[in-house]
Amino acid sequence: MSRDRLKNLPSSGFRTADLLRLAAGVSMLLLLLLLILWAREADTWRWLVSEESPAPADSASPEPKSLPEPTGPTDKDLDEQQTAQEEFQVLTDGALQLSPEEMEPYDRLVRWVKHQSFEQLQARARKDLLYTHFFDQPEKYRGYLTMLKLHVRRALDAGKNRDDVQLHEVWGFSDESCGRPYVLVVVDYPPGMPMGPRLEEQALFVGYFLKLQGYVPAEAPPHALPEKAPLLIGRLKWFPAAVKPKGDLPEWLWWTVVFAAIVGLLIANLSFFRAVKKRKPLPSGNIPASKVDADFIDDWLERSVDSPEEKPANEDEKTFDEI
Repeated sequence: MSRDRLKNLPSSGFRTADLLRLAAGVSMLLLLLLLILWAREADTWRWLVSEESPAPADSASPEPKSLPEPTGPTDKDLDEQQTAQEEFQVLTDGALQLSPEEMEPYDRLVRWVKHQSFEQLQARARKDLLYTHFFDQPEKYRGYLTMLKLHVRRALDAGKNRDDVQLHEVWGFSDESCGRPYVLVVVDYPPGMPMGPRLEEQALFVGYFLKLQGYVPAEAPPHALPEKAPLLIGRLKWFPAAVKPKGDLPEWLWWTVVFAAIVGLLIANLSFFRAVKKRKPLPSGNIPASKVDADFIDDWLERSVDSPEEKPANEDEKTFDEI
């Protein structure tokens, strides 16, 4: 067999086009598997169902539970209210540190909170006060009891005050504050709630507004003017996030696999189309007879050269025995 024919023989294994088709099929199956795993989670379809189910029309609203009385003086006492209003006159909004004069109303609000449970504070707290109320008119709302739904981002140990009450400093924002923070002084920090400079927790806060606390953001340039955040003193109720099963993969790993599958699919399809374009079209029409005859003759001559046949002996030439 000639060398040209050996070169034209197909190589063993898959062809390039077959490998590209196989890669595209595997990528599609991988994407389908990820979609199936994503669709089987209940949280995926939670947006289709309203989380708040309406109560039946004939059902009677439950009677509020009776709460015990505070264990000490609070803002419900007229003497405490008058004394607090006098002490509020020394407060300065926007300062980075509390002055010694400001510690008197600060400790008074801590005592009010210490003498009441979370439920007692929540029953009396206003729910219509917004971030702008405290920021625009701090003098008007000092000592007001309010409730906030917060996204907690920072929680640190603040030590004890002059009355030996353990306190914690918590930073967070509400949906209506649009990322602008509240700074909270929390009495009796919730057990089990994480602490640290970087948190992502949900909590409900009830407490008293004191003043606008000055602070410098971490990303602020040198010599930047301090920002202001409402400072409140109260209690915190923590809502732990749902614990995921140990078998679940991290979210970043899911996105990495999806991205790799999409990229692999695009590369496989692009390579496939390039391979199709490089293929030469087959000759159309009938092959001329002269071409067929020439190929046949070349093939016959090639075989004749590779395996020559023995020539027959001449009839005129005889051996000595035959004579």
